[in-house]
Amino acid sequence: MKKKLLFIAQDGSGLGHLSRLCKIAEQLQDKYSILILTGKPQIYWKVPSGCEYIRIPSWSSLRKKQAKLWGKNPWIDIDDSEAVEFISKLYCSICEIFKPDGIIIDYLPFGKYGELVSVLKNCPAKKILIHRGIVDSSDLAVFSKSESSIYGGIYDRILVACDKRVVDFYTNYNQSEVILPKLETIGYIRKHVDTLKTRKEELIPDGYKWIVCSAGGGKNAEEFLKSCLLAAEKFPKVYFSIICGPFSNVYNEIAFIKPENCTVHFEKYNLHELLGACDISVITGGYNSITESMYNRAQIIVFPSQSEGNDEQIIQAERLAKYYPIFTISNISQLESSIEICLGRLNQLWNHPFELDMDGLNRIEGILENELNTKLLNEF
Repeated sequence: MKKKLLFIAQDGSGLGHLSRLCKIAEQLQDKYSILILTGKPQIYWKVPSGCEYIRIPSWSSLRKKQAKLWGKNPWIDIDDSEAVEFISKLYCSICEIFKPDGIIIDYLPFGKYGELVSVLKNCPAKKILIHRGIVDSSDLAVFSKSESSIYGGIYDRILVACDKRVVDFYTNYNQSEVILPKLETIGYIRKHVDTLKTRKEELIPDGYKWIVCSAGGGKNAEEFLKSCLLAAEKFPKVYFSIICGPFSNVYNEIAFIKPENCTVHFEKYNLHELLGACDISVITGGYNSITESMYNRAQIIVFPSQSEGNDEQIIQAERLAKYYPIFTISNISQLESSIEICLGRLNQLWNHPFELDMDGLNRIEGILENELNTKLLNEF
């Protein structure tokens, strides 16, 4: 009988945490019965076909402050502590009914507001934390040495999905020795892309170079998206695909004024394929967008949406640039000149040896199998 896995990605400012878990779920779906819990409405098209999901209320529909931030009204009139209790009890109830053999959480060990504490302490399943390797400045306290000794005592494995040469999670973030026996850096997580099939399906004209511009979730990306549209006008012999993102509010403004060498999409369900097959990607620098862009060795231009110098998008691009050609621009006015440089480089041999470890999906599959077998043996 198939063992059961519960994946949890409640919220986030974009879709990165959910996207990473869905890639892992797709890799494992033939071996396990997988149930994904999330507050993201986009789960309906991101969930792998062999998995199931439960869409639970998001923090932006429960907490007044976050609802206001996203321009929404709260779905229900409860205070913040009641909202956390509400989500916590939902997790515990689902766990009691589903009875998972393993629980897999992405990024924050106890959730944004501690909503995972109860289910992690009370469910007998194996607990596995997936971490992208880089911590945002706003979350540094969550991953302090003292906190790591706490979550290190609860999780059975802590898997860092990057290359250790880029981020040494234990050393860079001064983690407690408690996590050392459970910690493993497994390599980046990304999916296979059929590049020729993707270019054909996206109707990329023969002889054209292809630039994919993605604003990630699309929140506060108006300037970014309009500049990409202007760049498409500047380079008429290059084909542009512009993906606004589910939280964008400029799609209707730009979708109907695009030049002939450009398509504009609100959302694109196969965005990872577009990034994996293009010649140049213009992105905000999130984990998934960068690793997907590396698939076919695209030139990468990063314009971070985060403003703090020690946040993930900026640090990630900075560190990866030592191993892969990445342009980071601090002002969107630099976009057209950066595209010009990248187009010139496409005509040269790409002389960077690709050294980065991208085997995260295969490694997590082996680790999970060992963990669940260990649990089974201990029960007898």
